[in-house]
Amino acid sequence: MQNIMKNAKETMLDNGVDNSVNNNGVNKKEVSEAISNLLNPSEIIETHISRVYLTDKFAYKQKKIVNFGFVDYTSLEKRIYFAKKELSLNRRACSGIYLDLLELRKKKDRYFIGFKGGKLIDVLVRMKRVDTAFFLSSILSEHVGLSYTNINIDDILEDILKKTAKKIYLFHKNARKSKRISKFGGYDVYKANWEDNFQTVKEYIVSADKKNLRDSHSFFKKITINKSDIFSSFSEEFFKDFFAFIESLLSSRSFAEFIRLRAVSGFVRDVHGDLRMEHIAILDHSRVNGICLMDCVEFDERYRCQDIYLDIAFLLMDFEFNGYFYESVKFLGYYKNFFNYLKYIAPFEQYEHLVIPLFKAYRAIVRCKISLLSKDSGEDMRLKAMEYFKLAAFYLATAQKPVVILNCGLSGSGKSSLSRLLSAWFYARVFSTDEIRHALYGSAEKSVKYSAEANFEVYRIMLKEGLKEFEKCRSAADKALKDDTHNTAVNDIGAVNTQNTYNSARSDEIEGVSIGDGLRGISGGVDSNGSVGGGSGGGVIFDATFLKRSYREKIINAFNKKDCIFILLYSKIYDEKEEIILKRLENRAGTAGKSGLNLNYYSEADVSVYFNQKTYLEEPSESELKPLSEHLAEADGVNSFYSYAAAHCYIKVDAADELKDRFNALMNRLQI
Repeated sequence: MQNIMKNAKETMLDNGVDNSVNNNGVNKKEVSEAISNLLNPSEIIETHISRVYLTDKFAYKQKKIVNFGFVDYTSLEKRIYFAKKELSLNRRACSGIYLDLLELRKKKDRYFIGFKGGKLIDVLVRMKRVDTAFFLSSILSEHVGLSYTNINIDDILEDILKKTAKKIYLFHKNARKSKRISKFGGYDVYKANWEDNFQTVKEYIVSADKKNLRDSHSFFKKITINKSDIFSSFSEEFFKDFFAFIESLLSSRSFAEFIRLRAVSGFVRDVHGDLRMEHIAILDHSRVNGICLMDCVEFDERYRCQDIYLDIAFLLMDFEFNGYFYESVKFLGYYKNFFNYLKYIAPFEQYEHLVIPLFKAYRAIVRCKISLLSKDSGEDMRLKAMEYFKLAAFYLATAQKPVVILNCGLSGSGKSSLSRLLSAWFYARVFSTDEIRHALYGSAEKSVKYSAEANFEVYRIMLKEGLKEFEKCRSAADKALKDDTHNTAVNDIGAVNTQNTYNSARSDEIEGVSIGDGLRGISGGVDSNGSVGGGSGGGVIFDATFLKRSYREKIINAFNKKDCIFILLYSKIYDEKEEIILKRLENRAGTAGKSGLNLNYYSEADVSVYFNQKTYLEEPSESELKPLSEHLAEADGVNSFYSYAAAHCYIKVDAADELKDRFNALMNRLQI
């Protein structure tokens, strides 16, 4: 590893364009200038491993003469081999874009592109040029590349997400699988890939200041704009705990069971390996075949042959790194909906709250490494690398401890829609007073259902069942992480009874009263609108108006000194935007249909109820979390990853905003 890192760092410094010569005795800078003179490109794009020359009609890709350990293009033979692999592999999901190979030759002192004469110097992959406006990254950020008339842009974007999910599903469905390929889904491969990427990141952090890891604190402080940022307190202890937690996840019985089941069930396949928004071209958003998956990993099958969940984790992470948490949730829901739920989704839901964050964290670390290896390895790229690292830490924090969300706000504030999305993202179970009230009192008179006695009973049951669910999550997480028995788990586990898995997910009761899908959070599968079903185990969400501070304090005090991430979420209605909320209440049934979240609305609140609630509302504030703050202040190891994961926060969102904007704003605040 040390030799690889030494070579990688030396290669990064020259970026493949210095005055040294390649193994054919040809000056690398001279070659790149010759290609530019021959092609006359309008733009040249460089990455850490390639150089792309753009003309009006075509894109020509040259592989740099680099060796980063995980990719080696140092010989002409290797570059030719991998150029051919790039053509064949990318044609699987990108027909008509990847055209052919061109040869750069030299005769005497003249360079030319042809197939005969002179000496072969290098090869170029020739592709049709795809305008950047057609990539998913541009479409989501700028809404460019779309043609529409009298159609809501949000509806088009939802349709694009759904078609993209289907394109990737079909690509995965038809991807090659074999006993040999399934071995890439084994423990040793996961561990080796994590270690390679994590060690690379640590080495580059150290080399940036020419100091040892113990002094990495000063490096982070130097490049961080905000001194209160989490990286200003990074320490060797943090890195040690961070990787120790990853090790505990990889070595756990739960992960061993998951990867064995996935391998024997055929979910480890020869797929893409670098699924990100900038590699998805929406050439024709009216049809699935108008979507192109470009630029897959060709240089090492270890990074391409993998679990299909690990493949889509790259796209999920990329969505979220760019602030598109709503789009991430919707995409995952659409993707899973194309599978037979009982056969291909349900057996793995019990693992998802640990596995999906782990996979996304791995992808964030990969991009952190790539940012550090970039040609532009200055402060901006190091800052970007640290943003990826923070995102990885956020993912792992949510896997390390259950989340508890107290979601409050007046009727009509849209808190239940937020709960559904939060439930999907955190794999948390929702406890809603509206649904508990409906389960307990049904069609009883409102004077009975909303009496003081009924309110007390509803909140009592919500807290009791929420605590019970939390302890189940905490116990399951502890057991999963403490069972360091991946080898025995691989040998012991048998077939999964999918029918029992499905039935157990649908047999919830509260004190003998049967409840509906809303209280089960995301355990009810995936609906046709892209609503995510993915089991539970990630935490608890309390969904209620919580008009009185005393109601909120009971929840907060109940989780004081509990090992969790606690979030107090308030959907605030501003006076100047109240008309939006009133209209929402008047059209609640229509709003439920448009949300695409398959919510069961048990709330009977109307405009008159809203104004009545408003007179009793005691607005929440961050000060209410003081008991949790005092508990954290008493904790040891404040610079460790484990103390970072034991966070709590108060977040206020504008209830008048669209659901997508509210959720994205909330998750971006939470991630920071």
